[in-house]
Amino acid sequence: MSDITNAEDRIQNVEGESEIKRDTECRIRKLESKELSERVEDAGNSIHGTLNSNIERLASLLERINMGEYIVLLQNTRRLIFMNFACGLARGFGMILGMTALAAIFLILLSKIAALPFVPGYIARFIVAIQSQMSK
Repeated sequence: MSDITNAEDRIQNVEGESEIKRDTECRIRKLESKELSERVEDAGNSIHGTLNSNIERLASLLERINMGEYIVLLQNTRRLIFMNFACGLARGFGMILGMTALAAIFLILLSKIAALPFVPGYIARFIVAIQSQMSK
């Protein structure tokens, strides 16, 4: 009889151990899933924070370059054509003024070196050609 009770006790101990083992495994899984969910939540918060900061930087950049005004300009065709026309006139006027200044500097330098023996003949022919064109 003692063998039977010892066997029953062993069976109960084995069943108890396996139940404890299952319970422990279940608790470990719960802790792992909780830890994993916390890690995922932390990563999500980190990504969310980074995304928010990038969006804020982009918004401030767009404000600094007046992107809104540019979009409004693109939507108004008449204003866009007028602005391009005005820019073209300004560029053309700037080129004329620049070429005039360069020509004046060139002529001043040329008059300074006119004391060279071969330059006055070229200058004289150049002046005669200009005067003949002006008289026509």
